[in-house]
Amino acid sequence: AEKRDVEIYNRGSAALAGELWDGKSVHALMVRVGERAGQYGWTFGARNLVTGYGDITREEVRLASAAIQAANDRRTQDSEMLFRCLFSNTTMARKDLSSLDSYMESR
Repeated sequence: AEKRDVEIYNRGSAALAGELWDGKSVHALMVRVGERAGQYGWTFGARNLVTGYGDITREEVRLASAAIQAANDRRTQDSEMLFRCLFSNTTMARKDLSSLDSYMESR
């Protein structure tokens, strides 16, 4: 990978500015995630995950996830960056970030 690509990936995957998410206000977190999504050109298909998170079923997420992973295109990388970004913003992340790396390597 190009050095610039790695830098972009690392910045996109990094924790959002501000306080860690404590699980109380999903809306506040999603506003911040939406800003990052706009900055990095993340798209979420026909339904917007950031603004419509309460309307999307787990089955829809599962099916979309399987399709994205099978395609192995930019959406796969965007999904991993989103996952790492979200994980980095939870209070749980500060307790055991090594578990995230172990999980991601096992995929």
